[in-house]
Amino acid sequence: MRSLTSASGGLYISAPGKIILFGEHAVVYGRTAVAGSIDLRTYVSLFTSADGRIYLSLPDLGVEKTWLLKDLLRAGERLSECTVEDGSPPSLELLVPIARKLSGSCEDQCGAYCVCIAAALLQMAGLIPSPSVPVGDEGSLTWDDEHLDMIRKWSAAAESLIHGRASGLDAAVCTYGGVACFKPGTRIQHLRK
Repeated sequence: MRSLTSASGGLYISAPGKIILFGEHAVVYGRTAVAGSIDLRTYVSLFTSADGRIYLSLPDLGVEKTWLLKDLLRAGERLSECTVEDGSPPSLELLVPIARKLSGSCEDQCGAYCVCIAAALLQMAGLIPSPSVPVGDEGSLTWDDEHLDMIRKWSAAAESLIHGRASGLDAAVCTYGGVACFKPGTRIQHLRK
């Protein structure tokens, strides 16, 4: 996952696509699934305007969404009071309208879109800082593991809204990159070299 901030304060966030190597439907029967990230990136941009609006653009889907910034900040204040110590995802108040809009329109890219949208809204609401960990040579940045985990939890919960139930494997691969495996009843395991 990568992020750039423009001089005007806009956020440009991208996440890698994912490919299920095997076991996509086998998890229903208790079997293992393995997925990996691929460099077919999904892009999201988020901007604020002088009139107090926030604009979200999902260019690959042709989706544009606008909110009043004060409404999002109020929701962010309520969400910041929630604790996530038990590992459960935070409230999805900000993601529900977007999840409904995306339902059925991004089946193959849903994990990457949810990751990008979660990261953009969390940062804009002040619930995570600007990314500060350099990635690659082109000046892109990412977040530390604590904030990536928060992004992963939000995006997995958003995917559950869209699909009814999600393993979290897509969100994990699109947040952290690399290859990961999942077996029902166990934690997602990232495979190392």
